[in-house]
Formats: sequence, structure tokens, C-alpha cells
Amino acid sequence: MAGTVAAISLCVLLCGFQPSEGREEDPQPIKLLQEAPQWLKPCRLKDPNLNSCLKDTFQHMFPALASGIPEINVERFEPLYLPKLGLAKGHGPVTISGSFYNILAHGPSNATATFASIDMKNGVFGLGAYLPDIRIEADYDLQGKVLILPLVGNGPARVHLKNVTTSMSSKFELPRLQGRQIIHIIDMKVDFDIQGMTVHFENLFNGNRILGRTMNTFMNKHALEIVNELKQPLEESFSSVFREIMNDALKHMPIDIWLLGD
Repeated sequence: MAGTVAAISLCVLLCGFQPSEGREEDPQPIKLLQEAPQWLKPCRLKDPNLNSCLKDTFQHMFPALASGIPEINVERFEPLYLPKLGLAKGHGPVTISGSFYNILAHGPSNATATFASIDMKNGVFGLGAYLPDIRIEADYDLQGKVLILPLVGNGPARVHLKNVTTSMSSKFELPRLQGRQIIHIIDMKVDFDIQGMTVHFENLFNGNRILGRTMNTFMNKHALEIVNELKQPLEESFSSVFREIMNDALKHMPIDIWLLGD
């Protein structure tokens, strides 16, 4: 679940649209922003301090995201809701398959942007964020092996993450929608690091309290080791989930209102 945090901080940011560069498609009417709202701080592409401006732009957005930004189809980020997150890893000390459902993450709106960068010519964007405290509630259905112990169960889960740093790098295109350019993310990579984690899974081993207590204690003792083993599948899953979320938002945000050319 550590990747939830990564995605949370990044989702605050960018979105795009599906047509490739140079194509103009509008299968369904989409309402575009006509001017920069109060929560969106524009930057100038020729500004020598563009990256610093972008970092401030995203930081400025975080409070608005807490309650949601309906005009760009972004629901509330406090708590952040994700319907499903799949997880699969078939080799190594940790082998696991299954999913988390109905995920609620508390704390993403307290994120701090640590860096931002954009290369319009090559279509490359990067962003980093720090989240001091994330509390997650979810339903789970998992089976596999965690280090030396088997894992099987389904039911409620709670995860507490401390001092999370995240970074996102992405490739994007600049399609036109209703005659105006927007950003569309075509590829994304999410990376994260956490300094502390505690977990509690209910109904492990068909509700066996002794085995469940033993497994929860074991996972908390080895939490960071387990997270490191699961980093790659978590990062891949979050990259896919949040690219879609982001692309659903910036299709409302033509770049001429927030990435100014003059």
C-alpha cells in the first residue's frame, strides 16, 4: 500500500487527453477552462525559473484538491478514494497476488512539492512530493507468501505510512482539443520511498485470531523489507491508475491558461 502515497501526491498534478499530437478529436463535448481559476497559478515557458514556478503552482493546488475541483473532474483528495488497486508478484521472498478495494487515503492534501520540471520540446515532465503522514483504510483479498510465512485472507485493512517521498516522471503529447493544446500523458513512472509503516489486516486465515495476530506482528516487524520487495509491482500499478486519473483532468486545462508562451 505504500504506493498509494506516491500516487496521491502526483495525482494532484497533471492530466491529458488521448488523441496523438497533431490530431483533433472531440468525441464528446468537454468543457475547457477559459481562464486560470484561483487555484491555478500560471507560469511562463520563457521564465528562467520555470521549474521553480511550476513547483509553486502545484503546491498552490493542494488545498483546493482537498475538497475537489469539479471543473476539471477531480474529486476530493481528503480522503482520496481509489476503487481498486491490483497487486501481483510471482517470485522472490515476497510472492503475492490479489487486490485492495474501496481505498480511502487520509493525508494527501498535506503534501509538499519538492521539485517540478518540464521540457516542452521533448515532452518530459517530472514532479516530486513529500507526505509526512498517510492513513489508509481499504478492503483486501490477498494470497501468497511474505518472507517465511504464508498469507491468505480477505477483509478490512489499515495501513499507516510515515515520511513518504515520491517522484514521478512522464512523457506527454500536446494534442489539440477544440482548437487548443492540452497535455496528454502517454507514459508514467512512479517511484516512492517510505521511512515507516504499520499495518493491520483483519480476517487473515479465515478469521483465525492466533494466526492473524502472528502474521500482523510479523508484517509490522518486517514492514520496510516487505515494501521494498513489492516496490516494482506497486509502482507499476500506481503508474497505470494515476495516469488515467491525471489524463481525465488536464483535458479540461488548455495550456494557454497556465503554461504561457509569452
